[in-house]
Amino acid sequence: MNAAQLIRSKGYPCLEYKVQTSDGFLLGLQRIPYGRKDHGMNKNRPVAFLQHGLLTASTNWITNLPNESFAFILADAGYDVWLGNMRGNTYSREHVKYSVDSDEFWDWTWYEMAAYDLPAMVNFATKTSGQKDLYYIGHSQGSLIGFTQLSRDKELAKKIKLFVALGPVAYLGHMKSPLKYLAWFAPEMRDIFKIFGVRDFMPNDALMKFLARFVCDSKTRVFCECFIFLISGFDAKQLNDSRLPVYVAHAPAGTSVKNMVHFAQMYETGKYQNFDYGSPEKNLKHYGQSYPPQFYPENITTPIALFSGRDDWLADPRDVRKLKRRLNTIEHYSMIDDWDHLDFIWAMDAKKVMIFESIPLAEITKHKLYNAKSEEKFMEKTSISNPPKGIGEEETKYRVLAQCGFKVKDTLGSGSYAVVKSAFSEKHNREVAIKIISRKKAPPDYLQKFLPRELEVVRILKHPNIVTFYQAIETDKNTYLVMEKAGNGDLLSEVRQQKFIKEPQSGIWFWQLVDGIEYCHNHQVAHRDLKCENLLLDDRQNIKITDFGFARGSISSRNVLSETYCGSYAYAPPEILTGQPYHPFMADIWSMGVVLYIMVMGRLPFDDTCHQKLLKEVKRGPIFPENRGDCGVDCRALLLKILVKREQRLNIHEIKSDNWVEKYRDQTIARRKNN
Repeated sequence: MNAAQLIRSKGYPCLEYKVQTSDGFLLGLQRIPYGRKDHGMNKNRPVAFLQHGLLTASTNWITNLPNESFAFILADAGYDVWLGNMRGNTYSREHVKYSVDSDEFWDWTWYEMAAYDLPAMVNFATKTSGQKDLYYIGHSQGSLIGFTQLSRDKELAKKIKLFVALGPVAYLGHMKSPLKYLAWFAPEMRDIFKIFGVRDFMPNDALMKFLARFVCDSKTRVFCECFIFLISGFDAKQLNDSRLPVYVAHAPAGTSVKNMVHFAQMYETGKYQNFDYGSPEKNLKHYGQSYPPQFYPENITTPIALFSGRDDWLADPRDVRKLKRRLNTIEHYSMIDDWDHLDFIWAMDAKKVMIFESIPLAEITKHKLYNAKSEEKFMEKTSISNPPKGIGEEETKYRVLAQCGFKVKDTLGSGSYAVVKSAFSEKHNREVAIKIISRKKAPPDYLQKFLPRELEVVRILKHPNIVTFYQAIETDKNTYLVMEKAGNGDLLSEVRQQKFIKEPQSGIWFWQLVDGIEYCHNHQVAHRDLKCENLLLDDRQNIKITDFGFARGSISSRNVLSETYCGSYAYAPPEILTGQPYHPFMADIWSMGVVLYIMVMGRLPFDDTCHQKLLKEVKRGPIFPENRGDCGVDCRALLLKILVKREQRLNIHEIKSDNWVEKYRDQTIARRKNN
């Protein structure tokens, strides 16, 4: 069955169109004007335009069951749904001048899709539907062409009231998909053209139909799964393998070899730029300059909602974060645990997880939404502008939480502009901690700089020794951060109670700290405020790293230095104390050394009551008084390699392989499994 037949077989109406681009391509569009429970056309319906990704077609949105396919979900939710098809795929293989067998027909990449195909389809959809604008939902390459054209076409931007990017693509420098191996040939395009030709790449031909019928519908189905996962990432639990024959019958749907070379160039260079013709002379001929023009997503004025999968091999989360930093109009951002690139179109629980079911598309721009876990529903911005008479600010603050399903209990801690409350979450069916930040009392620099950083960081961190972030709620007066409750106090209180921490407990806790910080550094995050007070203990006496208020993300190199001096004085490395630029990772290492010293010795390693005295003692190095604490020879040796000047300081991986740390590895992992 083709796309229209698939749609009608599920009980939905379908209209088909051919749209001509300004450069002569004829593009096939399908339209689902209303859902199964509706009757007849209605020009008041909002338009949702769905654009497929790389090597696929409009069928991607309709090959699951109706309650699992976005096109059907949106149609049943009251949207006029349009399905686009890019040049060269199954439904767009015609041109007014060129034959599909000619080289000229295939001389394009995703740039031409952005420049010609997208405006043609959007203009046609708005004109035909009678709407002045629409919601654009782009997956993979569909998001790439959206970012590209919206950054340079103000007229198109006026017709898109919200851009929803699923598995967003603009940078591919960290791509793990085997598609990256095409980059081996990218410098010499002639090589790849010799292998694949100059025309179409992986069309939906007789071979794919054979695979769909005789391979994916048999005991050898695993080969189809492996092929799919190799391209997109692995998430077997979201894949309905009974639908594999349907998927492979419609995908891949073809593109040009030149387009694949362009993707390979994006991986090789790490840049978001136009096609590189391989020499300054050829680029000069095409672009009027010797190098390919780059694109600037910061020019986009359209509201954007970003959805990223943590296990996405094509749109790697690190590349998505790089894109995110350059976008100025993000209304929503969500990282979904365990999802890969194709879960956005084929996941069985798409309706449960994705925002189309939780909040109408029209409402996204009215809310600031944050979510950390795939099973969470999104929490919308709550506003109580006119509380009942007699209700004060404090009562209003807690009333908001009650409306969101939290029963507030004791105060766990407080500061100058924030208080941490214990609460019971009906949604999570567990005790949680809620940090309530007063937007009136908090410094503007914190609200504008550090709080957004903290939210960005905690959403991407998921580790047994890091406090789990659940969600954030924002009102006009307060921001509420809902997180895991670690109910046994902090490490400093424990040290004070015990005088010092003996082995093996000190080794186990330090290994947990090292493991958690290694995870952060591997995810390009520096904590920058490590101290005993920010290391909590849960009910099973495990370390939980918390308070990422000064954290910095997207640190991709050991050469990246910071001049923002933050953190706690007693835990600061010498480079910060002397006012020098510092590397955030190495500052974390020093702070970890101070934490370890406090644990095993029961005191600070250096006197922080006087700046000059502190500098003098730091230069001297830590001392280990006899008959105090529990610090063996191996532990001392480690501390002397951490509490040193930056050039001699161990990095996190070297610390983890240290003999003293390594001997507690098995005990810690065993404890984690038992938990």
